[in-house]
Amino acid sequence: VFVEILADGGLAPEMVVVPRGVFAMGAADDDADAKPQERPRRPVRFLRGFAMGRSEVTVGDFRRFVEATGYQAVASRSGSSTVYD
Repeated sequence: VFVEILADGGLAPEMVVVPRGVFAMGAADDDADAKPQERPRRPVRFLRGFAMGRSEVTVGDFRRFVEATGYQAVASRSGSSTVYD
């Protein structure tokens, strides 16, 4: 777990490092409670480690980020968005 110091002296969200490696995703064949969409069990490999937030980003957190940086989503900049189904 690590935290970076922001330019204004505040702290960024806590981050957790997920190392490279392999894990089994999905339900085992003998799991009677598993749903069909949880099968088949298959290996998932991360070739590179990465970090992700330790907790969810709240609407307030995102609002403070937008106000501090002037961030605009692509949809806001272009006036349209794309939906994938």
